[in-house]
Amino acid sequence: VHNTPIISQVVVPSSSSYLSIYLSMFSCDTFVCLPGSTADGSTIFGKNSDRDPNEAHEVICIQQMTYTHESKLQCTYLEIDQASVTYACVMSKPQWMWGCEMGVNEFGVIVGNEAILSRVPPCKTKALLGMDIVRLILERCRTSTEGVQLVKELLSIYGQGGNAGFGKEFYYHNAYMIVDRDHAYIMETIAREWIVKEVSRDTALPSSYPSSSSSPFSFSSLSSSSSSPPTTPIATISNALNEGPWDDMSRGLKEHAVREGWSNPTNPFNYRESYKEYLFDYAGQGAMRACRSRALLEGYAFHGGVTVENVASVLRDHGGEGEGKFDPRDGFSGQKICMHAGYGPIRSSQTTGSMIVRLMPGLSRPMIWVTCASAPCMSLYFPVWIDCFPNMGGDQMSRLFLENS
Repeated sequence: VHNTPIISQVVVPSSSSYLSIYLSMFSCDTFVCLPGSTADGSTIFGKNSDRDPNEAHEVICIQQMTYTHESKLQCTYLEIDQASVTYACVMSKPQWMWGCEMGVNEFGVIVGNEAILSRVPPCKTKALLGMDIVRLILERCRTSTEGVQLVKELLSIYGQGGNAGFGKEFYYHNAYMIVDRDHAYIMETIAREWIVKEVSRDTALPSSYPSSSSSPFSFSSLSSSSSSPPTTPIATISNALNEGPWDDMSRGLKEHAVREGWSNPTNPFNYRESYKEYLFDYAGQGAMRACRSRALLEGYAFHGGVTVENVASVLRDHGGEGEGKFDPRDGFSGQKICMHAGYGPIRSSQTTGSMIVRLMPGLSRPMIWVTCASAPCMSLYFPVWIDCFPNMGGDQMSRLFLENS
């Protein structure tokens, strides 16, 4: 229990002071399709990890391990207490850090994170990176609900912070998508504060939807295709603070917004409007990418249900009709789901790794596909299973793929 506000009193910088962050901005896209939206009733997760184009991204497989009570764990920057048991998992990660961008463990817990910024400056003090927290969930949790609780505990004890960039400094807060066979959660964190909601499993597709022959399902055509928006058990996150409604939040989140004058205590609390950093929210085009991926997935859900092939096509997407011809050299705009690094200054990141996970009814082990390469539009998705490999580092895993592809 903290006796002082978790977010300290700070002077919120002007948007111009975030210039260095925009010049090194990364972007990722993460989504999940729950039963009710998929063709066979499975749960399908997908994520593109967009980072520095020269950063090595590796896929590793680790098996279940046991440790003594006194054991310590060295994360990227921080040493913490080790768990007595860590679970087997496959993860995709930047080579230089301990944590990972995305992964799945032996119990079917899937996690991916997103960089988010807010009116609260990110912490530069070395603590847990968001990627460290992703890996800790995979190694220590049997359910997504346990994962949500672990994030709360880790933030309370250790906090989040430190440079998450490669070759240049980049500091940010983190959002997480935490999924298992029964539940899926979106959890956003700012400093040590958090807010969480469960993804609805309700389904209410519209009476009509754009033809699958359109290019395919542009967001503008989806918006005009029905008088009421569709409701599907699909969730997407892409570097932008999410809208509510939310199920739960830390006490300090609202208190800090009120104290800073961002929220009127007499009005209902609006998390996104209170904490949104407007320039990053616009320049990162996170909301637009989240709308694009959701529009595509909802179109597939209406036309027979989402499949793994559909998810791969979304992760390879460069935009639809009315969005202009895609040019990978354009560095001022064109943030796409499949990200190609331009000359900058805005679009300077690259999709360096991509993962799809499918949890099938009646099948205990997750089915996993990874690119082990950048640019999913030019890559194959290789199938892997957690129990097919001994403990492997990234170099061993990469050689195995090269020898068998």
